[in-house]
Parts: sequence; C-alpha cells; structure tokens
Amino acid sequence: KFTSRWRPSIGWICVAAYSWEFVAQPLLSFILVAAGAPVEFTKLPRLEVSELSMVLMGMLGLGAMRSWDKKQ
Repeated sequence: KFTSRWRPSIGWICVAAYSWEFVAQPLLSFILVAAGAPVEFTKLPRLEVSELSMVLMGMLGLGAMRSWDKKQ
C-alpha cells in the first residue's frame, strides 16, 4: 500500500524508470519499427539507470537493515 512518505515515493519513481527502460521503451520501439515508422520516431529517450540503481540498491539495503533492526 502506498503511504505518503519519501521512501515509497522514491521506490515508485525507480519502478517507473525501470519499467520504461527495460519494458515499455523497447516494446514501443519494436512496435514503431514493425509499423514502419520513420527512423527518427523509433529513437525513444533512454534513461540513465546507473544513478537510479545506486539509489535503489541503497534504499533496499537500508530496508533490509531496518527489518533486521526491528527483529532484534
């Protein structure tokens, strides 16, 4: 469930970015090429996921540490 804190917001941003980069963008690009769209329309914007990866991995690591803390 989405709550109004910063951590879920960052998580949703990462999910949206990864969804675009690895699912939606390649699929849409394929559909445009298959439909015969001009080349300039098939070059969709790419995101820089390396920065998002650092944020996401840090956030997931902190989440695991927090769960371990709560258990202790």
